Amino acid sequence: MKRLAFVLFVSGCMAAAPLIAAESTWSGKITDSMCDKDHSMMGAGKGKDAAKKCTLACIKSGMKYVFVSKGKVYQIANQDMPDLKTYAGDSVKLTGDLQSDGKTIQVAKMEAGK
Repeated sequence: MKRLAFVLFVSGCMAAAPLIAAESTWSGKITDSMCDKDHSMMGAGKGKDAAKKCTLACIKSGMKYVFVSKGKVYQIANQDMPDLKTYAGDSVKLTGDLQSDGKTIQVAKMEAGK
């Protein structure tokens, strides 16, 4: 009986393994849901701080932070993460879990990108 219980337990763990999300790492930019890939419609101008200022202004007006990597826009599940404001408009290396919808990331950590 104990052997059967053990076999069932191990089988259950193996079956559940693909359902557990593994952290992945992406490179891209932190921006906002209005501008996504391009801040030109807001007249953000050029320069290092233009994208940051535009992103923070859009967030202040009610937009959400998003992450853009290889042309794809991902929603960010944990909008209250302090690093989002720190890296707004900047390139980052982001680590987190891609949710089952394939469009949302639960961010675990961020660091400055290249």
